[in-house]
Amino acid sequence: MSEDLNGRLSKLEAKVENHSKQLDIQATKNDLQVEMNTLLKMQIESNEKQNVQMEKFAETLDRVDENLTNLNVSQQRLQSEVIQIGNRVEDIEKKADESKIDFAKLFKHILWTGLPTLIVAYLLYKFGIK
Repeated sequence: MSEDLNGRLSKLEAKVENHSKQLDIQATKNDLQVEMNTLLKMQIESNEKQNVQMEKFAETLDRVDENLTNLNVSQQRLQSEVIQIGNRVEDIEKKADESKIDFAKLFKHILWTGLPTLIVAYLLYKFGIK
């Protein structure tokens, strides 16, 4: 009987030791589970913050796009105005060139029209034709 009790006692001690190991393993798993839950919550919070930042960044990109569009429109308008001003300057320069008095041409014109007229008038006077 005593051997029977000793055998049963040794089996029970082995089971208790096995259960103790299993409890230690389970406690380690529970600690890991708690740590993973904590990390998951932290990741979720980080993702939420990142989503807010991405929304702000998207708004910023929309404003940058709008500003660039406005800048392009302004640039095109400015180019159009520069072309118009260039055309006006060309017209003004052309009119200024046309309104200049070229004394050499004027003198030649007077010689070619006035001199023959004077010669004809002189000849008419000489010959007495009125």
